[in-house]
Amino acid sequence: MKFLGSEMSGEDFATELERAERGAARTKQYISLACESGRAVFAKPISESPCCSQLLAAYQTVHGATASHFAQTYFASLLLEGHTAKTAYRHAASAVRGETHFRLWVNGRIVAGRRM
Repeated sequence: MKFLGSEMSGEDFATELERAERGAARTKQYISLACESGRAVFAKPISESPCCSQLLAAYQTVHGATASHFAQTYFASLLLEGHTAKTAYRHAASAVRGETHFRLWVNGRIVAGRRM
């Protein structure tokens, strides 16, 4: 993946996350709206990282408005309504018109979204 003009692998990104999260009390849930960041080559190492409990990421090209709508619906269901990540994912997928463009990763495995 390309970040700020330079290439960064999923392993490199996961290492940077771990470095930034040293001493944190709990793991965190991450979301990436960047196109194709939900593909295994990038998402799997991040979701396997000890600092990541879950990763929600786009697995193909997605319009910014669609990604924003998906994320907003996901977080409203997760944080405001108290649903689990999988249930929040399903709510967001049903709220966004057309094909779902996201995958939910946990511990290196896709738990929701298209498996390719």
